[in-house]
Amino acid sequence: MLYLGRTISYDGTKIQNFNQIMEYPRKILILLCLLCQLVAEAAGFGSIVFSEIMADPSPMVGLPDVEYIELYNRGDVSCSVKGWTLQVGDRVCILPDVVIRAGGYVVLLSSRVDVSMEVWADIDVALCEGFPALLNAGSDLVLYDEIGQRQAAVSYAVDQLLPAFKRSGGWSLECVSLEDWSGSACDWEASLDPCGGSPGRVNSGDRPTSCVELPACDRVYVPEKNCIELAFTEMLDTNGGERAFLFLESSDRTVLRVESVMPMCRRLRVYLSDTLRAGDWYRLHCRSLQAANGSVLADTLIEVALPLMPDSFQLTLNEVLFNPLSDGYDFVELYNRSESCLDVSRVLLAGADEQGKPGQGWPLSEERLCFYPGTYALVSRSTRTVLESYPSKAGVSDDGISLFLDMSGFPSMGDDAGHILLVSRSGSVLDEMQYDADMHSNLLAHVDGVSLEKVHVDGSSMRSDMWCSAASVFGFATPGCRNSQAGKISVQADTYLQTDADWLSPNSDGDHDVVLMQLRVPNAGIADVSLFHSSGYRAVHVLDHVWVGEETLFTWDGRDASGRLLSPGSYVLLLRFFSDRGQRITERKVLHLIP
Repeated sequence: MLYLGRTISYDGTKIQNFNQIMEYPRKILILLCLLCQLVAEAAGFGSIVFSEIMADPSPMVGLPDVEYIELYNRGDVSCSVKGWTLQVGDRVCILPDVVIRAGGYVVLLSSRVDVSMEVWADIDVALCEGFPALLNAGSDLVLYDEIGQRQAAVSYAVDQLLPAFKRSGGWSLECVSLEDWSGSACDWEASLDPCGGSPGRVNSGDRPTSCVELPACDRVYVPEKNCIELAFTEMLDTNGGERAFLFLESSDRTVLRVESVMPMCRRLRVYLSDTLRAGDWYRLHCRSLQAANGSVLADTLIEVALPLMPDSFQLTLNEVLFNPLSDGYDFVELYNRSESCLDVSRVLLAGADEQGKPGQGWPLSEERLCFYPGTYALVSRSTRTVLESYPSKAGVSDDGISLFLDMSGFPSMGDDAGHILLVSRSGSVLDEMQYDADMHSNLLAHVDGVSLEKVHVDGSSMRSDMWCSAASVFGFATPGCRNSQAGKISVQADTYLQTDADWLSPNSDGDHDVVLMQLRVPNAGIADVSLFHSSGYRAVHVLDHVWVGEETLFTWDGRDASGRLLSPGSYVLLLRFFSDRGQRITERKVLHLIP
């Protein structure tokens, strides 16, 4: 018999401690145990999933005034959840001894619920002591087994996922594809059941296919100067970050380690060997990153920079919707017209007081989020609702990834007129706009759900002629992408007055409804731009002896001074310019007005 801690002899060789014999096998055993735990979690995660959430049961539609969470067993065998932990935000409760049949449901309720009611009669329920309250504003739900392994996770937000007429209460959120176990928000919708929910049975909107796609990095945070945080559209494998291969291209900084941000596992935190330098750009390569559903992210190159505080007009208002449809939300679209990565966490969206000064404001982001040059940011109470309302081109940016920022608060935007501002946390105004319903095209029968778009990102937001109604062919709004009415002017060295086209058709169809003009002169001075009919009479003053700088943007919408559309035909634009140094410039350009 061998005894631990004593000198023994084997084959004539003295060994001081038997632990020396067992040290190597013990390490192998520990490693095997750890590997078994990882395999167990990988095999178990997604077998039990969240399938329905009733967070706001009042006022009642058909079900009792009771909050509940429904679990579904996607596996092939029954599963006991005895001793499992449900975490809702920062509150937890322990599940009782309940078995969920393969392909079956169980409804988690507070232990104080009266289950003698008929609605619960044929449903498997689990009465939980200390069942956490479900916040209407939303929360993270996480399910852990008895040994602490994560088994399911999802984030929900009632106001962002329910249509307007169901937000007052009584309707549950249902997972419409239980084949998706990665907690993707796009697989959750309001219940279609006339009772307001379908606890314990197949979800009313159940469909066999899922919207889960390959994970994509949709935003980048810089919480610390030596740390980059990548956010993805899909839940990642628990150890996906550790298995992934990330490195910085052509940089003296290296990746020290990569961590998955728990419990939702939709972010990777990348720690660097040194801090990011302000003004420098870095290229981060990401390879072999795996989603929770087993799909692998394509090799991705992500440009990263330290986000900077915007200067005046680097961040500009680009599109606004202040009179949404009955089930929609107001929204504001921003554009980064600088060459820098901007920090939107240091910017507030605010209304104006009676003196036009900034009123109460709300931060665009609570975290230091990268807003890239030449890209758009859509801000609203529910960007998902906005994008669903305008699906034709929404979210498609020609220049890069758009940001979609759901704000906890939003300025009150009147349906007739208003004043909104972008303000730094120190109180300086970065950009502002005074809007009015009269800025919409008078050819529109109604303007509900029609946004105002800026004609050019370099135009002043305070000038009404820089704004026009979004095109009907794009659904009357283009949130998160290039405006339907945006014009582009190619700079020509041999002319002073340039236009984005030599024709316009002001019929609100989105095809050259306005003509964008740019005046480029050598010095400041007085400019007069008139439009003459081919027969010789002056039809309208586009610029009536206006003091201008070296570059001036302006538009014409086909109307005369009284707001009436001019008759179709060919017109001549006549520029007369008198500089403050005595220089005189005269230039003509033909412009065609088409019905």
